[in-house]
Amino acid sequence: MSDKATGECLCGDYHYEFPREAVISGHHCHCKDCQKMTGSGKATILMVPTELLQTRGELKTFTVTGTDGNHVTRGFCPNCGSQ
Repeated sequence: MSDKATGECLCGDYHYEFPREAVISGHHCHCKDCQKMTGSGKATILMVPTELLQTRGELKTFTVTGTDGNHVTRGFCPNCGSQ
């Protein structure tokens, strides 16, 4: 298994990479906003130090007021729309 986690959007315009050991914590959020965003019962959220996250490509963002009243900002590829 690689020591780096990698991924990309559906069209391949946006890529990310980070060392697996850099993950500070991982959570599953079950709020209504995350359920709508994923189309499932939860969203998986990983916390990684910004300086260890490498990205390539452009992201657009959209901010909404979450069900608990906080602002939630989600990033997505401006070409294919995947998060």
